[in-house]
Parts: sequence; structure tokens; C-alpha cells
Amino acid sequence: MLALDIGDKRIGVAVSDPFGISGTPLTVLKNSPSVFEEIKKVINEYKPKKIVVGLPITLKGEEGEQARKTRKFVEKLKEHIPDIQIVFEDERFTSQMAEKDYLKYLK
Repeated sequence: MLALDIGDKRIGVAVSDPFGISGTPLTVLKNSPSVFEEIKKVINEYKPKKIVVGLPITLKGEEGEQARKTRKFVEKLKEHIPDIQIVFEDERFTSQMAEKDYLKYLK
């Protein structure tokens, strides 16, 4: 799997292991008109079967402006890569979960 964290200026890219158990940060891309071609290059190299996009949901469980921008970005991305499934993942509390897992790892 390939994971994308869409921001106004940058897009974080990570790739999972072949079993989809863990992810590794890969690169950060500038969010510009050429970013779709750059994402296609990453796809050609890693050949993911699925793309997971973090969806920034508010703490109230609602979609705000950034979630709308993320959905709009994904619609454009689908035009460039129509053959790969793209799914959204609620990214609330993901940083805290990752930190908790990391601290368990250190023990």
C-alpha cells in the first residue's frame, strides 16, 4: 500500500511492507501541479495495490475545509491513476497511536 498525507503545501508519502503491517516514510512532495506525475513515478516504482489517504476529520467527527480539499485532491488523482483503489482513513488520533506503539516498542 501507498499512504498519502495531503497538505496545502506538501504531501507526505509512505509505503507499507508487503503484508500491509507497517509503514515507512518515503518522501515529501511539493503540492504543485506536477505532483500527480511525481505520485505516478512512486506508483510505478513500488506498484501498490491500494492507496490510503488520511482524511482530516474534526474531533466532532465532521469534515471541515481541509477534508474537503483532500477529497478534491483525490478526485484529481483518480483522473491520473484510475486503476488503483484509493480509500480514505480517518486520521484523528493517528499520531497518538503511533507514539503509543513506538513507546511499547522501546520497552
